[in-house]
Amino acid sequence: WEKDLRNNKINFSKKEIHFIYCARLLKSKGILTFIELAKNLKNHKFSVYGGIDPSSSDSLNDEDLNIYKEKFTNLKFHGVKPYVLLNISDEYPVLIVPSLYGEGFPRGISEAIAMHIPVIASREASSEIFDESHLYIPKKNDIYSLNTCIKEIIEDHKSNKLKEKLKFSEEYVKQNFLESIIVDKTISIYKNIDKINNNKKLFEEFNNWLPF
Repeated sequence: WEKDLRNNKINFSKKEIHFIYCARLLKSKGILTFIELAKNLKNHKFSVYGGIDPSSSDSLNDEDLNIYKEKFTNLKFHGVKPYVLLNISDEYPVLIVPSLYGEGFPRGISEAIAMHIPVIASREASSEIFDESHLYIPKKNDIYSLNTCIKEIIEDHKSNKLKEKLKFSEEYVKQNFLESIIVDKTISIYKNIDKINNNKKLFEEFNNWLPF
């Protein structure tokens, strides 16, 4: 995205945007919404990284995948792959997270932000950890709202606002979500638990001052 940030006259009708989905192929995680977006934006590239969940009735199956593969030539299913975002070499990638699943910590979102990849995520997926200052949140989880966010990204790109947003978001991730920071916080939590347990033992000893 940063290559042409100084050029305000980019014609994106002639540029291919690479839209990326990274999650299990569950309807509640928005895979059908992503496929619908691919249907509407045939001049752009769509990649799905993630596997079928045979234990869930909410999951797509092999038959579904075969149908979509034949129907949409701009949509590719890559299965489960390691380090997906690190291996993206396209000029204009965008991570789409249209999930209504009820996520925990959205690791994929933070990884994309750290790599200066714009993110469009549902309010549920952003989990109140990220907001509109870090990424693009559609009003609804439908094609119209997603298209509005895509247009906003393009306009921000042309006006240099996207560059500033990506830098701001990257700093937020670095200050809060580096592995080293998470490990330190986790250790601190366990130390506090130990202190609480020790205090409980002490309290129990005092309760047994005059045993009956």
